[in-house]
Amino acid sequence: MLRTSLFTWMTASAVALTGLLLTQAPAQAADKFSKDDKEMVDSALGNLRMGMESGRLAKDRANHQVVKGFASDVIGTDQKLFNELKDLAKSHNYNADDDLSKSDMQMKAKLKDLEGQHFDLKFLKMSMHEHEQLISTFRKGGDSAKSDELKKFFSDNERAIRENLDRAKELSDKLESDDSDNAKDKKK
Repeated sequence: MLRTSLFTWMTASAVALTGLLLTQAPAQAADKFSKDDKEMVDSALGNLRMGMESGRLAKDRANHQVVKGFASDVIGTDQKLFNELKDLAKSHNYNADDDLSKSDMQMKAKLKDLEGQHFDLKFLKMSMHEHEQLISTFRKGGDSAKSDELKKFFSDNERAIRENLDRAKELSDKLESDDSDNAKDKKK
């Protein structure tokens, strides 16, 4: 009788343990990002990092106060999104690459060499470029990310990126218009 009870208990324990292991395996596999998801995360983090780095530079060196204000806003938005995306990647067991690309490092170096109105316009053009790339990545991620959490992150935050892009375009147009008006005034 004792042998039968022990055998029954061991069998039930083995079945329960097997069931537990089988239910845990898919959950662990779901924690991993697909290759495409990883590429989107790396791309977004790189562009967000560049936005923060160029924003810090503009916050200190911009000629126009409105550009400095925009740079502060970009830093805030990009830092928030950067941290959230980095945390999301970690929760999916992915140690994302958030380093600046060689081309971003070159663009940042060129920006450092400029001053005054030229600096402001170049910063705004760079910001537009970075935000256009981010929108492309966020749109792609919102449509096709394999991870539901990542898909939601990209979908929920595309609007904030769009707002920064629109503001950069608006400021760039205004500064170019003011620059053009000043050139006309000098000719008179």
